[in-house]
Amino acid sequence: MSKDKKLEEIQNLAKRGKIAYASSGQVKKYKDEVDRILDLIGVKSAFVSDESQFSDFSFLGEERLRDLSDKVGVEIDMKDFIWEIAKEMRNKP
Repeated sequence: MSKDKKLEEIQNLAKRGKIAYASSGQVKKYKDEVDRILDLIGVKSAFVSDESQFSDFSFLGEERLRDLSDKVGVEIDMKDFIWEIAKEMRNKP
């Protein structure tokens, strides 16, 4: 199945209420920090919801994650939710 066909199928499912997107209230609240995280890992554009974790970005290995932790000053694990790390970044003295 082509990418266009898959996208069309997903859009049709969404219109019929068969797909529910995760909320993004926390991501919006910490938008600046989330944007900084995405920039630091080299992602120009991504759908990030309150359910997004670092493990969603399969190219991130342990070494890159340690580098990111050093840059933002917060310990990060692959299972962490992105918005939670963004919150820690904002609340850091």
